[in-house]
Amino acid sequence: MADVRFTPDQQRAIDTIDKSILVSAAAGSGKTAVLVERIINIIVQGKADVDRMLVVTFTNAAASEMRLKLTKAINKEIKAAQASEPERAEKLRQQLGKMYRSYISTVHSFCNRVIKEFFYLTDLEPNFKICDSLKAEIMKMEAIEEVFEQGFEEDDFIEGGSFREFLDRYSKERDDKGLMQELVKAYADLRSMPDYFEWSERMAEKLRIPESGDYRDSDLYRELWADARKVVDDALHEALGLQEYLTGLNLPNTAAKLDSEIGVFQTLADAIKSICDRGELARGTEEVVSKVFQNPVFGTFSGGKGEREAYKVVSADCKARRDTYKNNFQNFFKEYNFAELKTLFEEQAETYKYTMYYLALLKEFERIYSVKKRDQGVIDYGDMEHITADILKNEEARKVLRERFEFIFVDEYQDVNTLQEFLIGSVAREDNVFKVGDIKQSIYKFRQAEPHIFEETSRAYKDEHNEHAIQINLNKNFRSNGATIDYINYVFQDLMDGYDDDEKLYQGLTGHPEYNLKPEVHLLLTEMDDSGEGESSDTIYTPRGSQLVDIEGPVAGTLDESAEEIKALSKAEIEAIHVADIVSSIIGTEFYDGKSGKVRKATLRDIAILLRSTKNKSDMYYKSLMSKSISSHISDDGGYFDTVEVAVAMAVLKIVDNMHQDIPLISVLRSEVFGFTPEQLAEIRAFAREKQLAEAKEREGDVQYQRQSYCDALLLYSANGSDDSLKSRVNEALATIENWRAHSKMMQLDDYIWYLLEDSNYYMYAGAMYGGRQRQANLRVLVERAGAFRMSSIASLSSYISYLEVLRTKNVEMGQPSMVSEEDDVIRIMTIHKSKGLEFPFVIVAGMGNQLNYSSGIKGFQFDNELGIALAYVNLDEHYWRRTLMQKKITAKIREDEYQEQLRVLYVAMTRAREKLYLIGCEKTEDFVLDDIRSRTSYFKIMGKLCDSGHYNEYTSTDMHEVKMPRLPREANNFLTTDKLPMDIELSEEYEEVKRRLDYEYAYKDDLSTKAKYSVSELNKEAIEESIYRGKIEDRNTRIERLASADAASIGTAYHRIIEFVDFKKAVNEAGECDKSYIEERAETLKKNSAISEPVFKALDLGKVYAFFETEIGVRACVAAREGLLSKEKPFTLRVERSGKSVLVQGIIDCYFNDGDGLVLVDYKSNRLSYKHREADIERIKEEYREQIGLYRRALEEGTGLSVNEAYLYLLDKSITISML
Repeated sequence: MADVRFTPDQQRAIDTIDKSILVSAAAGSGKTAVLVERIINIIVQGKADVDRMLVVTFTNAAASEMRLKLTKAINKEIKAAQASEPERAEKLRQQLGKMYRSYISTVHSFCNRVIKEFFYLTDLEPNFKICDSLKAEIMKMEAIEEVFEQGFEEDDFIEGGSFREFLDRYSKERDDKGLMQELVKAYADLRSMPDYFEWSERMAEKLRIPESGDYRDSDLYRELWADARKVVDDALHEALGLQEYLTGLNLPNTAAKLDSEIGVFQTLADAIKSICDRGELARGTEEVVSKVFQNPVFGTFSGGKGEREAYKVVSADCKARRDTYKNNFQNFFKEYNFAELKTLFEEQAETYKYTMYYLALLKEFERIYSVKKRDQGVIDYGDMEHITADILKNEEARKVLRERFEFIFVDEYQDVNTLQEFLIGSVAREDNVFKVGDIKQSIYKFRQAEPHIFEETSRAYKDEHNEHAIQINLNKNFRSNGATIDYINYVFQDLMDGYDDDEKLYQGLTGHPEYNLKPEVHLLLTEMDDSGEGESSDTIYTPRGSQLVDIEGPVAGTLDESAEEIKALSKAEIEAIHVADIVSSIIGTEFYDGKSGKVRKATLRDIAILLRSTKNKSDMYYKSLMSKSISSHISDDGGYFDTVEVAVAMAVLKIVDNMHQDIPLISVLRSEVFGFTPEQLAEIRAFAREKQLAEAKEREGDVQYQRQSYCDALLLYSANGSDDSLKSRVNEALATIENWRAHSKMMQLDDYIWYLLEDSNYYMYAGAMYGGRQRQANLRVLVERAGAFRMSSIASLSSYISYLEVLRTKNVEMGQPSMVSEEDDVIRIMTIHKSKGLEFPFVIVAGMGNQLNYSSGIKGFQFDNELGIALAYVNLDEHYWRRTLMQKKITAKIREDEYQEQLRVLYVAMTRAREKLYLIGCEKTEDFVLDDIRSRTSYFKIMGKLCDSGHYNEYTSTDMHEVKMPRLPREANNFLTTDKLPMDIELSEEYEEVKRRLDYEYAYKDDLSTKAKYSVSELNKEAIEESIYRGKIEDRNTRIERLASADAASIGTAYHRIIEFVDFKKAVNEAGECDKSYIEERAETLKKNSAISEPVFKALDLGKVYAFFETEIGVRACVAAREGLLSKEKPFTLRVERSGKSVLVQGIIDCYFNDGDGLVLVDYKSNRLSYKHREADIERIKEEYREQIGLYRRALEEGTGLSVNEAYLYLLDKSITISML
C-alpha cells in the first residue's frame, strides 16, 4: 500500500508491533485499511507468517472481505517487488500459499477449529456437526416442554422445591408459555459468560441477609445509599446553581423560593454522608430520611414578589433546569423506598430460594437439551464457545495456541462479550494483541455485546504504568464533509459522556468550500401526541402503595403498544410524504463528491433513508417515492413473515391443511385470491348464527349460542344461503379449496406450493402490486425453502406449516431476498443497524420524533453481569407482587444502558452521511427546541435545543396538519392496490386500453396449456369434473386428535413405505398366515432409519398392514413373490394422445404379479370411507381412479405383452378390496 498516505497516528498503529494496542477508531477513520496494512507490515518484516496470526471478526462476510483485501494487498506488494526485490516477492508468494490455512475467521469458526484439534479433551465425537438455528430452537422448545411435563407429573422433581408453587408465583394463571419462553431466553443470556451457573449461584447469595443478621451490613445496602448520595448531591448542586443564577439576575425574592428544597437537600446530604462514611449516626439515618419525606419536598415555583414580569423572560430556562433535578430526585426516591428498607431486604431474601429453584429449572433444561443435541450428533453456537473455553482451561492446549499465534487481531472489539473476551485472553500474551473498534458504534446489545469491556480495556491500556500496552486514537474522519463533522461534534459533545477532544471527529478530507453542505433538521408539527412520560406533579413520598402491582395486572408504567403503533404509523405517513419532497429536491442537484474529488449531479443511489425500524413503515416511504415516480428499494433482512404476500400465502397453506381455522380462512376469502367483501363475510356469519338459533328454537330447548367455526358457517351458506349470487361464489370457493386439498396428496411439497400460487393467481397478483419483483421473490423463497425442507425430512404440508411457525415466532433470521445490486440506481430504505459500515452522499434519518422503547420492571428473571440476578417478590396471600431492590437496580442499569445505546445508534446514523445529512421527525410542538426541554422519549427530545444550533445546521419547523397521502400514478398500477377501481380510472381511455389488453385471448391457447409430459396423477385429476362442492371436511375435534400425532398424508405415505419395504416372500408363511413379527420388524427398521418419523409411527395401526396380507389378493401376491412373478414400485413412461397432441405420461405402479392366466394389478390407497355413505364413497373412489388404473393397465400390457385380467384398489383404511375391471 505504498500509494496510500497514512496519518501519523495510523502509521503508529501500523508500525508498533512490540506492544498490545487498543485502537479507538472513530467513524470513517480507515481502521480496516490500518489493520490490513499492519498485517502486511508484519509479514514483510518477517515477524510472522500469515498462518501464525489470529484475526477475529464478527461476521462471515467481514472475514471473507478481510481475506480478500489481504490477498489483494499481498499481490500488489508482489507485483511491486517482482523486479527489484525477487526474494521478497517469493516470500510473499509463499504467504499466499498459506492463506488457506490462516485463522482469519469469526469467533465461531475459530472455536470450531480449536474443538476439532483438541476434541480428545471433550466428550464430543470427532464428526460432530453444527446445529442450525431453527433446529436448535425446535429442540429448545421440546426440552422446556419436557421440563414442564416432568414438573406436572412429579411436583418435587427438583429437590427442595414445589413446581406448582413456583408456577403459582411466577407464571400466568392460564398460560405457561410466557414462563417457558422467559426460561429459554434467560438461559441464552446467561451463556454470554463463562461458568454461568457458578456465577449465577454466587450472585444469588447477594439476595440474602448477611450472616450477621443485619441487612445494613450488606454490600447492596451501601450501594443504595451511595446512589442516593449522588442523586441528592447533584440536586443540591443544581439547585444552588439555579439560585445563584437568579440572584445574579437581581431576582432575590424568586431565588429565595428555592431555600426550602435546598434545605431538604442539605439535610439529606448530611444524613446520607454518615451512612456512606460509616459514622455514628448511620443507624438513625433511615428515620431522618423518612421524616423528610412526610411533607412535600417541592412546592409551586414562580416569580417572587415584585419580580414576576422580569422572571417571565427567563422562566422557561429556569423551569427546564429545575425540572431536571426535580424529576431525577423524585423518581429515585419513589423507586427506592428508603423508609421501608428493612421490609424490602426481608422480601428480597425470601426470593433467594425461588431464584435458586429458577436456576435448577435452567439446569434441568440444559440437561435435556444437551441429550437431544447429543442424540443428533450436533452442538449449537453457544456450545462452541463454552466447549472452547473448557479446552482453554487446559494448560497444554492453551500453551500450544499461545505459541502458535504470534499476533492476534480483533476487529469490532466494542461488540465482544465476557465469554469471547475470555477466549481471546486465553490464547493471547500481554504484548501481542491488536484490538480495534469504536465504543460510540456499539449497537448490538441485543446480541450480548458488552461495551463496558472496551471501556475497561481502554482504562488499562491508557495506564502510564502499563509497559506492554498502549491506546491509539484514530479520529480523523475520511468520509464526511466539514459541516457534517462540525454538527456531529456539536451534538455529541453535549449528549455523550467522554466525547472529548480525543473522541470527537476531525476532518480528514479536503472539501470544496462552495459545497460544504450544512445538515438540515426538519421538525414536522402534527396533532399526534405521545403517551404520558411519567408524573410531573409534586407528590408526597408514599412508602409502599406506589410499588405494588396486582398479580394478574399489567406492570405500572407500561405503554399501550397498539396505541403507540397507531401513532407511529401516522407519523410515518407524514414523514414519508415530506421525505419524498426532499428526495425530489436532491435528485439532479450538483454536489461535491469527496470520494471522487469531483462536482457531479446527485442520482438515486446517492441517497439513503435510515429508520430505527422498517417494520410497518418502509412501505409508506416506498409508496410516497413511487407517487413521484422515484424508484427505491427496501433493504430489509428481517420482516419476511410480516410482508403481505407471505402472510396471505401462509394463510392459503393453513386452510388447505385445515379449514377450521377462522383467521386464515377469513384472510384468504377477503384477500385477492377470492375477493369477498367484509359485508359479504359478515352476511355469511349472520346467516349461520340465525340458522343455529332457529334450529335451537325448533328443538324447544334453551336457546344458547354455540360457537361455530367460520368453515361451518360457510358450509351452511353453501347449502342454504339466501343470496343466490353469494351462495354461488361460496360454492366456487369451497370447490376450489377442495380441489387444492386433493392436489396436496399427489404432489411433492415444493411443487404443490408453486401450484397453489399459480392456480390461485396470487403469484401474478403479487407481481402486479407495487414492489412486485420483491414480492414475487419472497414467494419463491417460500417454495425454495419447502424444497429444502422436503429433502431434510419426511415432508408434509402440516409439518411445513409448523416449521414456518417456528421460524416466525422464534424470529429465526429469514431475510427477504435482495433484488438490487450495489450499482442499481435506486434509493435505499434501510434500518440504521443495517447501514453500519456503509456510507452515502445524502442520508435522511427519519423517525426522529418516534417514541423510543425502554425496558420496564418485570416479575420474571433479570440479570446483569456486573450487578447480579433477581426475581420479583410475590405475595400470594395478599395477591400482589413487586420488584425487589436488586431488580430495581438491574432495571435502572438496563434502562441506562439502553439510553446510551440509543445515543450510539443515533451517532451511527449521522456518521453515514458524506455530503449532506437530514434529520426528520414529527412532534406536536417545537417548545422543546425553543426552551431546551429535554427528555429521553425520542431522538429529537433527547437533542432539545441541539436541533437548532444557530450555526452548525439549518433548522425548519413545518406545519403538517393538513397533509394527505399522495395517490400513486396510474402507470404505477394504483388500482391494483385497492379493492375497487376509482371511478375516474373506470371511465378513462387508459382503463379501456388496459382492459382490452388484459381480456385478449390467444387463438391457440389450448396448445399453450398442453405440456409435453404429464404424471398419471395430473391426468387422473383433470378427468374428474365436479360442479358442486362434495368433499368431506372433518369436524374440529377429529382434526385436532389426528393432528396431535401426525397428518393423514404422512400416515398414508408411511403405510406405502412399509408395504414397499416388506419382502412379500416372508410376509405370509406356508400355512397362509401373516407373519406379524416380521412386518413389525420391517416397520421398526424404517423408523430407526428415519424413513418414518416418531410421531407418524406412533399414529400407525400396523393391523391395517397385517390385514392386507390376510386378504385373498394379499396371499396371492405373496405366493407369486415366492415364485418370482411379482413386481413392486414399477416406473413407466407411456405416450398418449391428449387434446389432439402426443404427450408423455409418467407413473409408478404399486404392485402387479402374474398368476398364470395374465397379470393382476394392485394399487394401495389411503382414502378414508365414512360408515354413513360407504357405498357411495366406494363408487366415488372407483370413478376417481378409473382413468389412473386404465393408464396403468395400458402401460403394463404395452410393456409386457401380457393382458391385465384383474385390477384392484386396496383401501388401507377399511381393508377393502375394490375390483376395477
